Amino acid sequence: MANVPTAPVIKDGPPPASAITGIAYTFTYTAIGYPVPTFSVTSGSLPPGLTLSAGGVLSGTPTQAGIFTGTVDAGNGVGTDATQAFSITVVQPVPPTITNGPPPATAALGALYSFAYSDSGYPTPTFALSSGSLPPGITLSSAGVLSGTPTQTGSYTGSVTASNGFNPASTQGFAIVVQQPPVITNTPLVAPIALNNSFSFAYSATGYPAPTFSVTSGSLPPGMSLSAGGVLSGTPTQVGVYTGVVTAGNAVSSVNQNFTITVVASLALTLTLPSVVNEGDPDGQGTLTVSAISSGNITVQLTSSNPGALTVPATIVVPAGQTSVAVPYTIIDNLTVYG
Repeated sequence: MANVPTAPVIKDGPPPASAITGIAYTFTYTAIGYPVPTFSVTSGSLPPGLTLSAGGVLSGTPTQAGIFTGTVDAGNGVGTDATQAFSITVVQPVPPTITNGPPPATAALGALYSFAYSDSGYPTPTFALSSGSLPPGITLSSAGVLSGTPTQTGSYTGSVTASNGFNPASTQGFAIVVQQPPVITNTPLVAPIALNNSFSFAYSATGYPAPTFSVTSGSLPPGMSLSAGGVLSGTPTQVGVYTGVVTAGNAVSSVNQNFTITVVASLALTLTLPSVVNEGDPDGQGTLTVSAISSGNITVQLTSSNPGALTVPATIVVPAGQTSVAVPYTIIDNLTVYG
């Protein structure tokens, strides 16, 4: 059956109302009717750089900013032509500029961190990390939102760039320190130390930046000092009991630990063995005790008064920081031992 002539009808449009100089623009009109309608601009004007084909394709690259209005006509010689108005605003692109920042310089380990970059520019810029690295756990969205929960302490630097296809892009550096409050991780010194014997004890702590140590109240024994790194060392020169507070602090906060240090007059040894052992008894162990701890190993020489009946090791080592150690013995014959 032959096609019946039909007046044209434009089925879509109007075209997008905004365009950018230097950026390709395209829109395709569709129309029904027989014969196939052809398109033309019958009033007003298109933006310079754009053309409308007879097939209804509006395309090109705008070269001039402004507001352009007019009418598109679809005709096929049957009935009344179809018309549709258009209004296209062409704007000049604007290179991006980051208008705030840099982001906060500190973040807390395990705590939510968030910062939103703002910018000017057209088309709307997108953001990306262009150098360096963000703290693990923090990400940057294309819209410029820094967010997340940092999972690792440290200092992180780099650059963020906002771009929209028009130069110059906008770049800004950042420096973020992920901090952690200090925690003293070892127990206080409690055992006595000996007069005129060199001694050393190292405090340990977690936290970032690395905590520094100081005595914030009370006093250490004369002859001893505490370094910023937490090493308590020296040779005590006066007997007594010394109390106070050691503080470990960093840029986040500080933590305290009480101390009590007893300086005794001398280093005394006590050997404890069973009062009586008999032939056939199992071998066993006694205890060697020192009256004060040492920052180095203490080697003690032992001799049995009756090696034919009971033997002990020739030497026993009391490890640094300890006040007692087991002493194994071997039974040879009947005897009475006075420990």
